[in-house]
Amino acid sequence: MRRATRTWLGVLVLCAMAAILLLPHICLRVQSAPELETPDREPTSSKAGGHVGPPRHPGVTIAIIDFEDFRNELARTAAHAAERRCEVVVITDHAIYPPLPSVPGLTIAHTAYDAAAPGRSLDPVAAIGTTHVLVMPDNALLPDTGLDEVADLLDELKDKSVDGLVLRIGASTEPCQGLVMDVKRWTLDLGNSPPDGLCPYMDGDVALLLPVQALVHAAWTLRPASMSLFVQAHLANLTLALSRAQLGQGPPMFTDDHAVGKKVSADRRRKRALMKALGIKLVSRGPDSEWHGCSRESARCFGTVVNDSPEYIAANRWTPPCCLDHLRETARHVFEILDRDGVRYWLEGGSLLGAARDGDIIPWDYDVDVGLDEEDIARCKPLAAAARDGRHEEAGFVWEKAREGDFYRVQYSAANHLHVDLFPFHDDGTGTMTKMTWIESHRQDMPFPAHYLRPLARMPFVGMSVSVPNHHREFLELKFGPGVIENPRYPGRTRD
Repeated sequence: MRRATRTWLGVLVLCAMAAILLLPHICLRVQSAPELETPDREPTSSKAGGHVGPPRHPGVTIAIIDFEDFRNELARTAAHAAERRCEVVVITDHAIYPPLPSVPGLTIAHTAYDAAAPGRSLDPVAAIGTTHVLVMPDNALLPDTGLDEVADLLDELKDKSVDGLVLRIGASTEPCQGLVMDVKRWTLDLGNSPPDGLCPYMDGDVALLLPVQALVHAAWTLRPASMSLFVQAHLANLTLALSRAQLGQGPPMFTDDHAVGKKVSADRRRKRALMKALGIKLVSRGPDSEWHGCSRESARCFGTVVNDSPEYIAANRWTPPCCLDHLRETARHVFEILDRDGVRYWLEGGSLLGAARDGDIIPWDYDVDVGLDEEDIARCKPLAAAARDGRHEEAGFVWEKAREGDFYRVQYSAANHLHVDLFPFHDDGTGTMTKMTWIESHRQDMPFPAHYLRPLARMPFVGMSVSVPNHHREFLELKFGPGVIENPRYPGRTRD
């Protein structure tokens, strides 16, 4: 009788333990993820291309993307989570060295091909069997009440009617900020007030609770992971709110000068790679600007232009802001010298069109076009030197005789070939201005009556007053057609 009673009690205890283990809305997954280290196990995917891996159940998997090979606490972080029945996935694009020790509940998900493991899955989503993932940096710690906290997070998502949550780490008091990315203009705007009740962005170490389904096509290994996922969430129209929960943080890992130096260098390198991958050239934080585009010492952001249409037009983008900024600087340099030396010049083509519309370069243009009276070349020192020697440098700008025809080009620098084109015109004796070289792809390139230059007028452009033809509207409509100022033809058809 006692033996039967003990048997039944044992069965009840086992059933109770099983019931606890199968509770929904906790870290522990009902079904284990496939072992991605084993090449003969392949993830499954739906025909629709949405869900990948095992069937998902309500719960949270911990994902760690931000860590350093040379010093990390991945094993301790995973063990800490495993004690709370949470599984951890370390997502990496390289072989971690030194290798991590074996920790129950820890899976390494690779995103880069390795010839030594050709059958290995490269999809991190295949390692996640829960509906949600908590992406946190190395050394972040779940609270001691880990199971209840994670369950609360999923309830908080429902209460706030948002897609994801932002969790502060340690003693952080960083505020939520607004985030707006203009893909077409290559810009990321941070620091503004966020929409009521939302948290689109936060500086510093943070954790993000996100739905796995929304991350099927995410770029997982762009780092820092928090900034990358904030931007990707914005582009995917996911709504984020600040969580009531806050994660803990382990002891500082980088305390000696050598480790701090390596960490700072690695962070800078990854930040540059992140901005390049996301196509961000300018990050604005209120009055402060952080540039990630071309410079005087580097090449411009786009290659050789084919058929008068730069490569960024094919990518449905406009001229990168760094390129526009350097074009303005080059144009101001040219205009100051032409004005100083008494050269008769005027804005031509799309540059005149931009001046008439907004007093600036057209947002998708890649150069500045200027006409000048060829009789005045000799009175301008840089032009005369370029005509005589083929090349002349002044204040870092390069004045040169163009190879493509009988005109001149002023480049931003020897390395960066953003430029202003200077086209010499002359009166053919009949009151018509003409020139030696016509550019076939410039449909506005044509002779015109000399009276548009007698006299020249002035107009604001790139932050200064420059010379333009008189009756500029009539001049533009002669070249481009009626209503060209008020009716832009956006990239895709033509570039004006």
